[in-house]
Amino acid sequence: MTFGEIESFFETNDNFRGWRIGSFGYELLDYGKQNIKIELYGSGSSVSNFKRKVEIRLFDVTEVRSDFLPGQGSVVLSGVRFSLSEIGGYCIEIDGNFDGVPITLDSIRRRSDCYAIGKAVDIKH
Repeated sequence: MTFGEIESFFETNDNFRGWRIGSFGYELLDYGKQNIKIELYGSGSSVSNFKRKVEIRLFDVTEVRSDFLPGQGSVVLSGVRFSLSEIGGYCIEIDGNFDGVPITLDSIRRRSDCYAIGKAVDIKH
């Protein structure tokens, strides 16, 4: 998928608001690189009916933060954001609280508990 197609896919699915995070996994490779795999479950019509699965894979990850607090729900509230990274590659951000602050890499680093930056992305749905 191209950048525009991925962006459109996120928008079509309302940035996955109301979807459930099934997993946020790390794949550590022998040569010092890592990949991230995020699984989301939801439905375009009803947040209580988890019928669809979307798998987001981010390759050659250069920066990641995944702080999930104990007891924190696994439902996406404010959305999953996909953007170009200011340092090259792509950024996937989950549920950051930006309160009207422009969404830049700096604001993601300060306001998001869950994001990853990588060189390539693949979406399976």
